[in-house]
Amino acid sequence: MDDGRLNFPFNPTEIIENLRLERYANGTDMASSLDNFLRKLYYLVRPITNLEVRRRVQKFRARNWNKQPFPKWPVDTTV
Repeated sequence: MDDGRLNFPFNPTEIIENLRLERYANGTDMASSLDNFLRKLYYLVRPITNLEVRRRVQKFRARNWNKQPFPKWPVDTTV
């Protein structure tokens, strides 16, 4: 509490957006920077590629989707 106002040590709007958009932690900043670069590159060249190329890229990108750890939601067991 600060001057009668409740302050959180986090941004509630950001948490809601992360949940709504299913954003998960994916490792180091360097890995996410590379991932962002490759994603931008893909969408830059996507209009000039054919369906077969896009499918191969998408298949490669999704190759380990089932190994990605699902976030462990905090559970309040005090109640």
